[in-house]
Amino acid sequence: MSFTLRQLEIFVEAAKDENFRKTADRLGIAQPSISKHIKALERTAGGVLFTRERGSAARLSPLGKDMLARAHSMLKMAGKMRDGSQALPPLRLAAGAYLLDQWLRPIVRDLLPHYELPEIQFASAEDGDAVRALLRAGEADCGFYHGDAVPTSGFATRKLRDTTVGLCAAPALAAKVRHLPADLEACPFILSPVGSDAERYQRQQLEAVGVRPRMVAARSQYSEYQLELVLAGRGVGLLFDDDTRAHVAAGDLVRFPLSFVGGMRCMVTSLSTPPDPRHSRAIDLICGRLSAASTRAAT
Repeated sequence: MSFTLRQLEIFVEAAKDENFRKTADRLGIAQPSISKHIKALERTAGGVLFTRERGSAARLSPLGKDMLARAHSMLKMAGKMRDGSQALPPLRLAAGAYLLDQWLRPIVRDLLPHYELPEIQFASAEDGDAVRALLRAGEADCGFYHGDAVPTSGFATRKLRDTTVGLCAAPALAAKVRHLPADLEACPFILSPVGSDAERYQRQQLEAVGVRPRMVAARSQYSEYQLELVLAGRGVGLLFDDDTRAHVAAGDLVRFPLSFVGGMRCMVTSLSTPPDPRHSRAIDLICGRLSAASTRAAT
């Protein structure tokens, strides 16, 4: 039988998760790519490797269980044949949805054509505490979050960039706001999901300047979609200045003259289980990009 190492690697990871979407998110690749590799492997193996039904886990078939044992053996042998050295483990990065989708995945895609990087896997963690929990459990090598770079026992925290937020609206909606902050309370707002850390942060920031939203037009866990809704005039949104600066300059958004407490973009690692030293260059490249301002332009 003829298999590619990549097909075997993806098959092994998919067998761990029993969910192709979860595997795709963790490996930072598209779900159709996972399915494509699995189908190619199934054609070569001569049968179905997973039993899959809508809404249920993708569990190994009898052929899949046999193939998994063989895949582990072949991948182990391939690692020994490379150069006799210990195989480089994947670099596992943990962060929230905003940093994963808006920064880390695009950064890695940009770096790949120009640098030799290790395999990079992504893990979702809602906030700094969740990032540290993954590090403490040995499920991530380094993590990134927005917040304070406060010293935490057992962890090394590195400040990458100061971050600021601003309250923005499309010009037509902003024109209805003549008195700050009073007129804002009658405006529709775009917020994060109810009860999430992101929503609590938004409400705390708004209440600090005297704004208590009474009408929520839409909610999304994705900051890029919140930005799209604000640009479309659906509501007022508290957004990162890095994401709105170009739109404000182009006249597509109005940033209200209200001041909010800023934060920091931070990287954190565990002192007891630090990243593999061979990952240091990749981590430095990624941190360098995270330290920069957004290069996204208004369209």
